[in-house]
Amino acid sequence: SAARFGLAERGEIREGYWADLVLFDPLRVRDVADFTAPQRAAEGIDGVWVNGVLSYRDGQANGARAGRFLARSGDLRGGFTAL
Repeated sequence: SAARFGLAERGEIREGYWADLVLFDPLRVRDVADFTAPQRAAEGIDGVWVNGVLSYRDGQANGARAGRFLARSGDLRGGFTAL
């Protein structure tokens, strides 16, 4: 869990917490990328929210960049530090 890695306000879907969510239909999810089109988006993924901001819908990224790089702080057992 996020707490194990020292990530506060993450790892749960709760008000005030940072959340990354994926809305998908498990009966439709299918990888359609191949060697000629490795960037092709998977089918069946309807939306992706990064830190609560919609960043992907119906096969298209919208350019939103709500994520942050989480740098490791020393020993992995000590967790990560958000930059």
